[in-house]
Amino acid sequence: MYQYFYVLLQHNNKSLFGGICNAAVKPSRIYNPIKLSNTLHCLCLFKWHCKCCLTALDAVYRKIKNSYMKKVRLNLIKLAAIIICLAGTATIFAQEETGVVINGVTWATRNVGAVGTFAESSESHGMFYQWNRKKTLPAKSNVADMPVTATTSTMWEAINDPSPDGWRVPTKTEMKKLLDTTKVEYEWITTKNGVKGGRFTDKVTSKSIFLPATGIYLDHTDSYDHGHYWTNTDANGSNAYHLAFGIGGSGLYHSNYGFGFSIRPVKNTISEKNL
Repeated sequence: MYQYFYVLLQHNNKSLFGGICNAAVKPSRIYNPIKLSNTLHCLCLFKWHCKCCLTALDAVYRKIKNSYMKKVRLNLIKLAAIIICLAGTATIFAQEETGVVINGVTWATRNVGAVGTFAESSESHGMFYQWNRKKTLPAKSNVADMPVTATTSTMWEAINDPSPDGWRVPTKTEMKKLLDTTKVEYEWITTKNGVKGGRFTDKVTSKSIFLPATGIYLDHTDSYDHGHYWTNTDANGSNAYHLAFGIGGSGLYHSNYGFGFSIRPVKNTISEKNL
């Protein structure tokens, strides 16, 4: 086939297209009718073969294009899956909490947020909870609007604990360890990333945790000059123990079950369960 077109293009030792051009400018030149007919026939064949080649190339192109588009769509699906996985992983890492050991107790570095989750950061206030109730409270209200928890338990029951898995509301004993001034130093912080709060530092390891001054459910205002954090221990049948701190210091007090306080959970290890 290659030789056939080569002879065609080199007819009479001249370029076929050159001959046609010459015929256009020299109409008086006489060509052999038979040769001219053969030439025109060859041109038609050449044109037909070219058309076939173009059709074949177009089919190949379309096949490659379709294959390419399928790969593009597949890659986009894979990319979307990767993004979703990364987003899920980011959420998992955001919720991951290793805690800080203060005077032998492993404290979380963040408050409890929604049920079963941590707040976004150590400065985030998280949510308010009534004692022994696994239900969040709105940011502002009046104590008269709050239902009082009816309970006969002397401890915050595990089924009602809103802490994330592996964590729980601290005991009175664990809270007293945080308040042991011989081993832990308390300091009122006027601002940490714009948030007031209390910092408790282990005097041996120098490790610390920051508790934001969240106020209480009763008077959740913009001043935030005090913080209140529940323990899981009942005081007298209608009140429970909690940490309270502010500019003047920190201590252990007890208040009515119906108040909404923050929760800073501790690691639920075997050695701490019975403290």
